[in-house]
Amino acid sequence: MTIGQYLRDSHFCFYAAPTDTAESGLFERGDSPMMKRFSAETIGTFILVFGGCGSAVFAAKMIGVLGVALAFGLTVLCCAYALGPVSGCHLNPAVSIGLTVAGRFPAKDLPAYIYGSTG
Repeated sequence: MTIGQYLRDSHFCFYAAPTDTAESGLFERGDSPMMKRFSAETIGTFILVFGGCGSAVFAAKMIGVLGVALAFGLTVLCCAYALGPVSGCHLNPAVSIGLTVAGRFPAKDLPAYIYGSTG
């Protein structure tokens, strides 16, 4: 089972599916898929800032520019695999806005994605 499948299908974690048997999790039963996507974007942005910026601030002298670049790249890669099936893993409001302008993302979901990435 991949992390993305776990996040989508688990009844124990905070992405609990809205079923009658879900008794645990951060959200109540019947949560909308938009709330799950918003949460995935928020968590993904946190992971990106924590992993990428953390490596730049605390370990840049040891790992160098290439190490910081790899830290950012691998963080985005891991988030894309883990959160992509849940939310698309935009992680950046510019990506969400660009997809909306191109007509590949619904404009009604844009405010939640922007807030999830910046809030």
